[in-house]
Amino acid sequence: MKTGIFKGMSQEEYLKIQGVSKTSATKLLSSKAHYKALLDGGFKETDAMEFGTDIDNALFYPDKPLAEYPKDTKKDENRRNALHGMLAVVDACKTASFLISGGEAQVSLIWEYDGVLMRSRPDYVREDVHIMTDYKTAKNGRWEKWKWQARDLGYDIQAAIAVDGMFALTGEVYDFVFIVQEKSDPYFLNIYEAPAEMIEDGREKYMRAAPLFREFMETKIAPAFIDEIVEGLYW
Repeated sequence: MKTGIFKGMSQEEYLKIQGVSKTSATKLLSSKAHYKALLDGGFKETDAMEFGTDIDNALFYPDKPLAEYPKDTKKDENRRNALHGMLAVVDACKTASFLISGGEAQVSLIWEYDGVLMRSRPDYVREDVHIMTDYKTAKNGRWEKWKWQARDLGYDIQAAIAVDGMFALTGEVYDFVFIVQEKSDPYFLNIYEAPAEMIEDGREKYMRAAPLFREFMETKIAPAFIDEIVEGLYW
């Protein structure tokens, strides 16, 4: 796979690229066995992920049809009401509207670090102002709460791979911004620029994940255990 900035690449094509991403790095840092389980099990979309996909499609691909719940009309009605409420808030927020217009949606960044392919796919890129934006949903969008979700789900890794990838591919410095919206009424929306410390943490993590990825791809060895007693723990 050649490196570069790819506009118009489908999600299916993007996911076929073997390399280090937010998801693979998060699994590799748990263990190679966790990463192998991800590969063996394939990508399984939960209801929450499906709802997130619907919001992404509504924001970035409004012509795509929404998924249906033919056996659960109440669930479908509740989801659609929430979707419309959330989109109304995004539309009313001038800064959010600015961040996701006038540019390109779902841009795929493929670059190389230490001989390993890295991949990132920010929701939106505005080249004119050098900003990459990713939309996230949350139960609680306040920074003091959401930053823990961001750490657990590897959003720091996502931001670092995107920022470093864009610099590697263009020589330009881009900011990475999160639009974070709560999933319940009033669907409150916050906009956060990824702080330098977040980018640095994500960079340190993907740099640790890259050699683990290379080792796994070369050996396919992924024991699901640590063969030693862990001592010196704090309680």
